[in-house]
Amino acid sequence: MRRQFIEMVLPDSPSLAEVIDSGERSFEDFLNLLDRAAKFKDWLKGVNPDEGLIRTYMHDISSKDWIQKLPSKSLRYVLTLGVSATNPLIGAAAGLVNDFVLEKLLAGWRPSHFISGKLSPFIQNQ
Repeated sequence: MRRQFIEMVLPDSPSLAEVIDSGERSFEDFLNLLDRAAKFKDWLKGVNPDEGLIRTYMHDISSKDWIQKLPSKSLRYVLTLGVSATNPLIGAAAGLVNDFVLEKLLAGWRPSHFISGKLSPFIQNQ
């Protein structure tokens, strides 16, 4: 199951052992990566073995948080629209903050953040 997960999430990528054994990354680099994997390890511990790792991963990366659901988006849109009606410049700034800051900050952590943000660059030597 673990091998299938790795092949699905990181296709055609070398393993951690291959990257370290080849000298592309040091064991110290690996320990630093491990330190930054705390949330991912906690997520792994919470995966129900009966549901499967791949299914849980796909569900968790595609599910919407409260900030991304329609009532929240509608409220933020109406507030931004109201601010724009009173002051267009501040309204434009509020729209940018809403689109680029709030969604990112309040959306929460997903397992793909570790995979694409830390693990993949580590094994691809980026």
